[in-house]
Amino acid sequence: GNVCMKLSVITICYNEKNIRKTCESIVGQSWQDFEWIVVDGGSTDGTLDVLNEYRDRIDVLISEPDNGIYNAMNKGIARARGEWLNFMNGGDAFCDKTVLEQVFGGGSSRDGADVLYGDMLCRGKVHKMPVAIDADFFINGSINHQSSFIRAALFREQGGYNENYRVLSDVEKWIVWMKAGRVFRHLPTVVADFDAGGVSSSGSRLTKAEKAKIIARYYTTEELAANRAGQKVCWTVKLFGFLVLLKIRKEPFQDTFRVNLFGFVPLLKIRKNTK
Repeated sequence: GNVCMKLSVITICYNEKNIRKTCESIVGQSWQDFEWIVVDGGSTDGTLDVLNEYRDRIDVLISEPDNGIYNAMNKGIARARGEWLNFMNGGDAFCDKTVLEQVFGGGSSRDGADVLYGDMLCRGKVHKMPVAIDADFFINGSINHQSSFIRAALFREQGGYNENYRVLSDVEKWIVWMKAGRVFRHLPTVVADFDAGGVSSSGSRLTKAEKAKIIARYYTTEELAANRAGQKVCWTVKLFGFLVLLKIRKEPFQDTFRVNLFGFVPLLKIRKNTK
């Protein structure tokens, strides 16, 4: 489709008990200059009844069986006409009514950026994303998909989501785009209230297996070794659970530990002796 608006919000869902929360957060946005595309996997539990209540605001509603979440997202991408895409999936929600206004209203600048990534709320706690990230960041971390806005042109130029992955195809794309020199810009805004019960919660065996596969595919052994060596490791020893007694920090790239009393008074330096 031709680009004719600033933003497409894509919601994918299937038998989603919290779909109303998602819908309310979308129709409640103070800035409404976006199209809303809903891709439902053929729900049988009443999800469609709720969606039908919002039918006058939904621009495209697809309801049919799909081959997983990225197949559904790709259907949404194919129909989207926005310059930017956001994936606000069933169960997730915008944090408050002004999120889209903060990102797209008035004088906010998106020039030169390919991916805008914001902070997220999960189980009532705000998770701040780093202000600057590089490809290495994705070896151990990730940004939140729902809290991101992606330039639609990236999918046109480098293809849709890889449907061979079930839960981490978005992470694969972040890495591909980052390594291709795309510009990621941090938004100092809490964008999404992320539903931690979702399919990609980080503890699962499937998530770990897919992450390992993706990392092996896109990073050289040298890159991984350098990343491991460069990680800052810090331990804190607390008295009574709150009083910081010691802080032990491992220096990047070397076997040296610094121990600080009360967290700031240099006490010990421990160095590994190599024979």
